[in-house]
Amino acid sequence: MKIDVRPYQAGEERYVAELHERLYYKEEYGWGPAFIDYATDIALRFPERKASDREELFIAERDGRLAGCIMLCQTEDPAVGQLRLFAVEKTNGVAEWARLC
Repeated sequence: MKIDVRPYQAGEERYVAELHERLYYKEEYGWGPAFIDYATDIALRFPERKASDREELFIAERDGRLAGCIMLCQTEDPAVGQLRLFAVEKTNGVAEWARLC
């Protein structure tokens, strides 16, 4: 099994939005539409709002297939970052994501 983590490529923000809807609303947690709208907005606007080279949306691939994502954003404090939009495909499990980190 080969696992890669890389910056997102154009168009993958849609995957990030759909993954959050599937995992956090439809399949696992049942979080409501307000969260899905929030996550979708963040994901789809990332290409136009990326503030600096200190922000990135990373995509995990397992054997060449999309496997998850995590977004890192800057805050007002340059020494502090914020984790956003963390999701891992259900079939991969937490143990696999831990190996990605």
